[in-house]
Amino acid sequence: MNPDEHLSRARTHFSEGTPVSLLYAALEFRLCVELRLLEYSEFAAQFRKNQSGIWKAKDLASHVEGTYATRPSVYTVEIFGEGLPSPVTVRYIPVSKETIGLVGQCDNFLHASGVRQLRDPDHQQRLKNALSRGIMNMEHALSGAMSGPLIRSPDGFVRISIDSDKHPELSSSMKAGMPITIRIEITDLITEEERLKLKEN
Repeated sequence: MNPDEHLSRARTHFSEGTPVSLLYAALEFRLCVELRLLEYSEFAAQFRKNQSGIWKAKDLASHVEGTYATRPSVYTVEIFGEGLPSPVTVRYIPVSKETIGLVGQCDNFLHASGVRQLRDPDHQQRLKNALSRGIMNMEHALSGAMSGPLIRSPDGFVRISIDSDKHPELSSSMKAGMPITIRIEITDLITEEERLKLKEN
């Protein structure tokens, strides 16, 4: 399964709202975050090796963040080319530190003691709040089609990794060796919750 599928299942379980379904939502949310970070980490490993066997969200995030010596930022890349009917926009959207923290909050309930805590309505609400924010944040992170920011490799080339399933037209143009031009915009990463607040104001 891919991160999008896990997120879809997390949404479904979350919408059911029962204590058991919330636990399943927490598990699916964690798997979504870990798989997305694994995709990012695999691309980052081209430039900085990662320890084998790393799979926890916070460890994967540490590897990804340590590879790129910049603050977490959204890279928006507009691509122009002769083989493209129109410009294509792709983005790299990091998994936010807030989201990594929300994984930890949800994990607290995926143990025997956490399951017992869900008998308390206050604890149920706490898990619901964490899942609500986490799912919104991951919807934003998964909307990007790049596996990392633009980065210059030791051979001097600028490397970019794009999900070909989301942009098949780019894949065919690049395989054909057609020249492309890119325009880059770099902005600070904000969470979906912060973005909604900005819209409200």
